Amino acid sequence: HDAEDALSCGIITPSVFPQDLKDFLSSSRGKQIDFFIRGVIEGTFSSNIISITKDAGEVLSACRKFNHEYIYQNPSSVEQNEQIILVLRSLVNFYIDNFELLPQGYRQGVSDNNSEISKAVVEYVAGMTDDY
Repeated sequence: HDAEDALSCGIITPSVFPQDLKDFLSSSRGKQIDFFIRGVIEGTFSSNIISITKDAGEVLSACRKFNHEYIYQNPSSVEQNEQIILVLRSLVNFYIDNFELLPQGYRQGVSDNNSEISKAVVEYVAGMTDDY
C-alpha cells in the first residue's frame, strides 16, 4: 500500500511505474493482497514449508525495489520522515514531562521509574498512529 499512499500524496505518479509492474500497481489493494496470499498458500502447499511462489516472490521483490527507489528515497519522503520524527520526539518528551496528562489506562501500574514512564509514553504515542 506504500505506492497507493505515495500516489495519493503526490510523491509519485503512475507514469513512474515500471512497465512490468504497471498493471499490478494499478490494481486495487485487495487484488494485490489476494495475489500475495494466494502465492503464499500455493508456495506453502507445493513445498511443505512456508514459502511463496516464484511469480509472487518476483513481484514482491520488484515492488520492494520500486518502493525504495521511488518512494522511500524520494527527497520529499525523506523530508516528511524527518519532520515526523521531530513531532514524535516532541510528543514523547512532552508526555514524559507531563506524565499526569496521559490517559489513566497508560499510567496505571507505572512507578516513578523513568524507564517505565518512558515505555508507557512511547506506547501511548505509538498508538496515536494506529488509525492512519
